[in-house]
Amino acid sequence: MLYEESNAFAQGDDNIGCFPSLQMSISLKDNMPVQRAYASIPKPLYKEVKEYIQNLIARGWVVKSKSPYEAPVVCVHKKDGTLRLCIDYRLLTQKTVPDRHPLPWIQDLIDSLGGYRWFSILDQGKAYHQGCMAEGSRHLTAFMTPWGLYEWVCIPFGLANAPAAFQRNMEEMLDSLRDELCIPYLDDILCYGKTFNDHVQGLRKDLRALQKHGVKLRPMKCELFKREIRYVERLVSADVVVMIQTTWRQCSP
Repeated sequence: MLYEESNAFAQGDDNIGCFPSLQMSISLKDNMPVQRAYASIPKPLYKEVKEYIQNLIARGWVVKSKSPYEAPVVCVHKKDGTLRLCIDYRLLTQKTVPDRHPLPWIQDLIDSLGGYRWFSILDQGKAYHQGCMAEGSRHLTAFMTPWGLYEWVCIPFGLANAPAAFQRNMEEMLDSLRDELCIPYLDDILCYGKTFNDHVQGLRKDLRALQKHGVKLRPMKCELFKREIRYVERLVSADVVVMIQTTWRQCSP
């Protein structure tokens, strides 16, 4: 089954998905552009950041901008040592009209897992970047670098309404499968089944739905066919749900 549905999985770091159904727009409380002072790049990171920006341009994720908006960049190293360029959108967030689409309640997720014995988690690589910024909102994402002003074509990390927009889109993608075979929580999708065969067939349906919309999963982050699995800070199995880093336990319904 996994071989037949292998197009759902990225073939490498450069092979990420693109789902055009997610075109994120930003509504502001007023039209006064926000700007923050340019934050200089530490000299030891200068070459690495330049290569990072050039890579974003080559992928088509960012383009040169003439926007009156401007946000500073912040250099952050991930746990694996690789660089992530973050944008400080706090001033933009203050002016953004909130999108109130809710993330799933953790207790509701737990309550829906009673009787299921097989679990898988599907993880998307560079999840937000698989969605797009609506053309009319791209200029709002502009950020300053030593090599000029750029704006995002895909959705960047750090926008206030990105989680709500992403969650809504994932729920629409999975539609009738949601709460029957799987639960999307942002870029993590928990799939479940009562028997192994049921889980295999259910997982096939989930993978086909994601392929239909252009989603690519990150193979090394996916966990497949588990009897016990970690999901949204819970250790989930057929018999018990355990909160990570606590001693609290609750029998599954």
